[in-house]
Amino acid sequence: MTGVATGPAPWTRPVLLVVEERGRLVVARRCPAAAGAGVAIGMGLAEARALLPDVAPVVEPHDPRRDLETLRAVAAWADRFAPLVALDPPDGLLLDGTGCAPLFHGEEPLLEALVRGVARSGLAARAAAAATAGCAWAVARFAPAPRTVVATGAERETLSGLPVVALRVGAQDAATLAEVGVERVGDLLALPRSEVAARVPAAVLVRLDQALGHAEEALVPYRPRPVPRVEHAFPGPVSSLEGVRATVRRLLEALVAELVRAGLAALAVEVLLDRADAPPVRLVRALSRRTTDARHLAALLDPAVETAPLGHGVDRVEVLAPRTARAAGAATGALDPAVGEPDHDPAREPGPELAALLDALAGRLGPSQVVRVEPVATHVPEAAFRTVPVLAADGAADEVCAPASDAAPVVAAERPSLLYAPPEAVEVLPPPPACADDGDDAGPVAIAWRGEVLVRARATGPERIAPRWWEHGCGPSAPPFPEGARDYVVWTSTRGRRLWLYGETATGRWFVHGEWA
Repeated sequence: MTGVATGPAPWTRPVLLVVEERGRLVVARRCPAAAGAGVAIGMGLAEARALLPDVAPVVEPHDPRRDLETLRAVAAWADRFAPLVALDPPDGLLLDGTGCAPLFHGEEPLLEALVRGVARSGLAARAAAAATAGCAWAVARFAPAPRTVVATGAERETLSGLPVVALRVGAQDAATLAEVGVERVGDLLALPRSEVAARVPAAVLVRLDQALGHAEEALVPYRPRPVPRVEHAFPGPVSSLEGVRATVRRLLEALVAELVRAGLAALAVEVLLDRADAPPVRLVRALSRRTTDARHLAALLDPAVETAPLGHGVDRVEVLAPRTARAAGAATGALDPAVGEPDHDPAREPGPELAALLDALAGRLGPSQVVRVEPVATHVPEAAFRTVPVLAADGAADEVCAPASDAAPVVAAERPSLLYAPPEAVEVLPPPPACADDGDDAGPVAIAWRGEVLVRARATGPERIAPRWWEHGCGPSAPPFPEGARDYVVWTSTRGRRLWLYGETATGRWFVHGEWA
């Protein structure tokens, strides 16, 4: 049994992946460099930054779905080492390679090839081989060496020096054991079995027996779902554009029929043209809405087929749907391997007319040229929104109209219709004789901006807006808006111009950030 634990490869700067918990950012994943500096999972971001004073870490939001997609990709690759590969989310695989070691001249060369192959994909891995899945899991994660082979019968001795959490028990069960002085597996093994059953949770005993081989443990093999595909091979090279295009259309109809039989719909479609004298041509179109409309797919692919270089002819045409989802109204079981994207919510998809327009524009202009705007949970005006491509450039459709994990509703406060980027500095002028300063805090009485002098007729405010302090550390990677708080006012001039002004609390300078047009 082989256990593999994967993680990010080392970077020149520490990398922290964070999630928001109860209004603060905490570390969900960290690179080996950050872990070596003492950064722990669950630690607040501010505390983690304090442990890395010499270099600004790379901070990114944690996306568990991307972790799972990467783990699935590694699992699909790892089936060359063992006939059974099981997922162990969020960062591990379990391989049942019984009888496979001689093919690699031993278990150590097998582990070496496995770890080396994972490293080529940009990931770091630790691996262990043992007679039980529980022992391999524990040793791969907690043994000092990155690759370890545990001899059959040596499980008890090997596990004794490892912490109790190596038995795959929860944090609460580990805390319960620590209260009675059981911190290592050896402490648990030293207790009489009758006392153990009375003092520790039953789940701990099950995990212990599985690791020692006293209890069976079934692994659920990972089965990548088959990609729906159809193909047509010509008897000889075909250089007629019309013939190739007609073949693509017929294959799209056949692909749609296959999807309908499986209760699926396409989220992306791909055409492969095998040429007689050159490498194949790959044409990909992502979709903003799941579809089983062959005419819509043909309309998207026709322009690409028309401009595809056919060379001296095409030998074979293949059409496939690399990404699918359940068709509307289709009922499929949770364990059905034909199920496509389980997390793709049809309620978040655009309507058919809008989807057709987005697909056509993205096909003509490029996936990255058609974007949508989504709100971001921050009070900083210039950071309160971002643009996201409606379709992913790699052919995997994004969830159009679906908010990101840190998306937030639009702020209820009044905001201008025009926002200047960057904010434009103004010169504060002395109050005119007829408009003495009334001493309130609603901005300057007179300003010079864009070559004209404006005098305040009325103003409301101030509204103080400050950046998220935990996102604005020192160093070259610090994001904009490090100056401190801003005091915003809605400022109307005697000429009727309605401006959104702010003053920097740190410097006293004033800027125009927006205007109601």
